[in-house]
Amino acid sequence: MIHLVVPHGNCGGVYDFACRLQDAIGHDDVKLVSLSRENVSDWKVGVDDLAALQMSGYVFAKRGASLWLLRELEMRRKNIKTLGVFFHEIYAFGLPWISSF
Repeated sequence: MIHLVVPHGNCGGVYDFACRLQDAIGHDDVKLVSLSRENVSDWKVGVDDLAALQMSGYVFAKRGASLWLLRELEMRRKNIKTLGVFFHEIYAFGLPWISSF
């Protein structure tokens, strides 16, 4: 099973991209996991599963540093066969101390 991990909520470009990826791979093989700090304990992943984090920093955390997600993935890493990260919207602009950067 492939877990496509997306930010919580069923809207936005990252979620739409994950849905298209799920359609391309096949619904039987892919599970969309809508993850937030509040529901992370609901995510069940098996030792033979693959996880592909659809990373958009400011969506997982208001200021882009989703440390709760990092800690969660560190704890679960030994139980995930393969972990991949697809970075969305990595282009930064503006002043470094502004959250849009």
